[in-house]
Amino acid sequence: MKSKQIQLLWDFRGPNSEPTATHFLEHLIQYLRKPENLDIVCNNSGTTVHNESWCSTYINTTSESLEKLKIDLKPHRGVYIDI
Repeated sequence: MKSKQIQLLWDFRGPNSEPTATHFLEHLIQYLRKPENLDIVCNNSGTTVHNESWCSTYINTTSESLEKLKIDLKPHRGVYIDI
């Protein structure tokens, strides 16, 4: 069975939401590069500016990596995605 693709998101709000989301993405990439996390699937990551006071950081992953990411990083929300 093919694993489900999931997008995990962290939302940042306020006048500094964009630089905060960009900074969080840097930490997220550092987390994924740690030797103990190399088995985590990351298909894509980035930031999305929704408006001047709301920006999100995201990672696209699989259902197999979900539990570790939820425990370690506590995403604000997640959605299933079609690829």
